[in-house]
Amino acid sequence: MIKKRLIAFLTGTVLLIGSAVPSFAENENTQPGIIVIAEDEETVLLGVEESSGEAEGGLLPADIALLLTGDPDKEMSAGPVSQEAEGQEGPFAEEMPGTVGAADLPSAWRPEKLPAVETQGIYNTCWAFAAMKSSEVNLLKNGFGEGTDFSELQMIYGTWFGEGDSWIPSPTWYSARGNYVMATASLARHYGAADGTLYPYNTRFAFSESDRTADIAAIDRVIWPGTWPKERENWKSESWEAKNQTIRELIYEYGALSVSFNEKGDYSEELNAYYTEWPSDDDTKPAADHAVTLIGWDDAKETQEGTGAFLAINSWGEDWGENGLFWISYNDASLSDPAAYVMEAREPGAMRDDTVYSYTGAGYSQTAKSTAAVCGANVFTAEKETILDRVGFYLPANASYTARVLSDLADPSDPSSGTERAVVTGETVYGGFYKADLPENVMIGAGETFTVELTVRADNRNCVLFEGLDRKGAVTVCHEGESFYYNGTSWADSAAGVVIGGRTYNTLGNIPIYAYGIGEGMAAVPCDADTDGMTGLADLLTALRAAKGLTGLTNYGRYAADLDRSGHIDGADAALIAGELLKEIE
Repeated sequence: MIKKRLIAFLTGTVLLIGSAVPSFAENENTQPGIIVIAEDEETVLLGVEESSGEAEGGLLPADIALLLTGDPDKEMSAGPVSQEAEGQEGPFAEEMPGTVGAADLPSAWRPEKLPAVETQGIYNTCWAFAAMKSSEVNLLKNGFGEGTDFSELQMIYGTWFGEGDSWIPSPTWYSARGNYVMATASLARHYGAADGTLYPYNTRFAFSESDRTADIAAIDRVIWPGTWPKERENWKSESWEAKNQTIRELIYEYGALSVSFNEKGDYSEELNAYYTEWPSDDDTKPAADHAVTLIGWDDAKETQEGTGAFLAINSWGEDWGENGLFWISYNDASLSDPAAYVMEAREPGAMRDDTVYSYTGAGYSQTAKSTAAVCGANVFTAEKETILDRVGFYLPANASYTARVLSDLADPSDPSSGTERAVVTGETVYGGFYKADLPENVMIGAGETFTVELTVRADNRNCVLFEGLDRKGAVTVCHEGESFYYNGTSWADSAAGVVIGGRTYNTLGNIPIYAYGIGEGMAAVPCDADTDGMTGLADLLTALRAAKGLTGLTNYGRYAADLDRSGHIDGADAALIAGELLKEIE
C-alpha cells in the first residue's frame, strides 16, 4: 500500500479558537475546534461532540487482573462464541442511517453471529479491541468474515508508528491508552484490520514498517453519532432516551458500536449488568474509563435501576460475565463516545484498494466554518500508475459535500489548475469519516500530480476541517505544497499559514482528505461503462482493456459468479476476479 503525497487547500472568512479532539491517551478533557464566524460572531461547534475525555484505556479491575497467570507477554487467544438469536434485517437506507422510529424496532435484538471473545490482558488496549470487535461484528452481519479475527496489536502498532503523522504512546506502545478518534484515523489510512493469526496479540511480536499496512479488510466509514447528554438535568430525560434510540437504530443497521463507560461503577454479578448513578450533589458527568462493543439491547432486561439495557462484548475473556458478554443499563450515566465501524462489504482478503494517498495520520481536530465560499484541497503526486476509484474525508453531522478530482495540474501550487476528471456529491446524517465512490475511475500516471478538492456545507455554512499541528499527544507535520485553503477568492498553502478573519494561523496543518485506488497490478474496480445501473463484469473488461490498451478481450463467461452473494454480479465480484483476468491478459 502506498501513502500518497497530498496537498490540502482551504480558505474562508472565519476566526478559529479552540483545540484538539479528545484524547484518552492523555486522560484529560479537551474541546473540539470552536469557530467564530466573522460576519455575525456566531459561535458553533463542529465535528465530534465533546468527549468525556477521561477513559484510561480499560485497565482490568483488580479481581480480574488477579486471574491472569503466567507470562503477561504470551500470546492471548479465545475460542469462538456461539450466540443463538433471531437475526433481523434493518430497513435503513444504505447511506442514510437513523431513519427508523422506535415503533419499527424490536424490543430486543442481537446479531445472529458473533466473533470470538478475546482478552486484552493487563494492557490499556480496550479501545483497540472495541474498534476491531465492532468491525468483525459488522462484517458478520453483512454475511462476510466467518471466523475472521482482526489483529488489535497490528492496529495499535500503526497508530503509534504511522508514516509521517503519528500518536505518541505512553508509557509503552503496546499498552498506551487510546480512543475512537485515534482508531478512526488509523483505519482511514488503512492501518488496521489485519489477519490476527499472522499478527497475534503478543507484545514481543517484531513488526516491520510494511506490517502496518498488511490489512485484509478496509473501513468504508466510521459513524460518530455524538455522545449522551453531559448535563445532569438531561439524565434520563427525553434527550437521553433520544440518544439511546439512535444507538439502537445504529446497532440494528450495522450490528455493533464501540462505546465507553465507567467499569468502576456498580456491577451486579447476579444480573450481569452495569449501572453508574449520577451523583445527586455533582453536576459533572461520571467519567468513562473502559471501551466495549455494543451488539444488542433488551427493553425488558432487569438492571439495578429498572429495566432496559444494551448487550455488550467485553475484552476480559470468556470466563467473565456470560461467556464474555454483559449488559449496560440504558440509564448508565457514564455512557459516552459511541462509534460505528462499517467495513467494506466483501470477504477479508479481497480488498478493493491497495493504495492510499494521505498526509493525515491523526484525523482532525479543528474546523473552520464560514458564510464565504471556502473549501479545501490536497495535492498528491503518484509514485506509480494508479487507478483512483474512491475519495475519503471527515464530515460534521447533517452535512452535504462535493468532492472533485483534478489531474494534469498546470501549477502544483494552484490546486484548481488541473482538468476535472470526476465529481461526486452526497450528504450524511451523522458526523464521522466517510468514503465516496467516484462515478468513473481516474487513471493517474506515475509521477503525475493530482488534486482532491472538497467542499462541505453544514448548518447553512461552508466548512473546512484541519488536522492541527499543536495537538497534545500527537506528532503532526505539514509540508509546503500539500494542503490548501480557499477563502472564496484565492488559495493559500496551509504550511505557509492561513489568514482567517484577519488573523494568520500557522498551526492548522493538513486537511484530512484521502484518495484511494489500485496501484498493484492495475486490477481496477470499474465504473458503470454500459450505464445499466450497476457495475458488472462487462464494465470490468472495458476498464481493463482501456488500462492495458487491448481491444479483443471479450470472454468472461466462466467468471460470471455472484461471489459476494449480493444477488447480482457487481463491482465487488469484479474486484475478486480481476487478478485472474489480468493473468490471462498478461
